[in-house]
Amino acid sequence: MDNYRKALKTAVEKSGVQRYGQPIRFTPKFGRKAFTSYQWVRGTPLELIRKMVGHSPNSRVTEKNYLFIPADSVRGAVLDLDVLTADAK
Repeated sequence: MDNYRKALKTAVEKSGVQRYGQPIRFTPKFGRKAFTSYQWVRGTPLELIRKMVGHSPNSRVTEKNYLFIPADSVRGAVLDLDVLTADAK
């Protein structure tokens, strides 16, 4: 695992990705969170996401700890609802 962390750190340094003027701290868990959130935003069913990351079918861990829904996605969903409501009138 140490070699994996070192490889991630080297990749971040070479990529130049920064947050607050410092290279980001990219961890394996951060990668899992990014993967699950990306799949969710793409519309992948939660049951399939759980299976892909190795969680049990009834696990709440996936939603509580791994899904991060970007604010833009939430705003986009609300805007879509506004359009649908306007079309219905």
